[in-house]
Amino acid sequence: MKPIVEFCVNNVANGGQIVLDKLEADDLVEVVTYDCLNECVICGQDFFALAEGKLVRAKTTDDLIKGIYQSLEEEGWL
Repeated sequence: MKPIVEFCVNNVANGGQIVLDKLEADDLVEVVTYDCLNECVICGQDFFALAEGKLVRAKTTDDLIKGIYQSLEEEGWL
């Protein structure tokens, strides 16, 4: 079973598309987008995703990618 990484479509539209594209190209994870993840304050400030339900946020897309993989590794998914 692949770990699920969830994205808010609004956060993706505000510059996070590169993160979404990178993860969609990775066969080790399942990517899901939603209209809203009810994290509006965070969404307006940072890039973020939910990695198996755990909030991961970062100021840059590179840091978000690193944070997502780190979170999944720490939780034993990768």
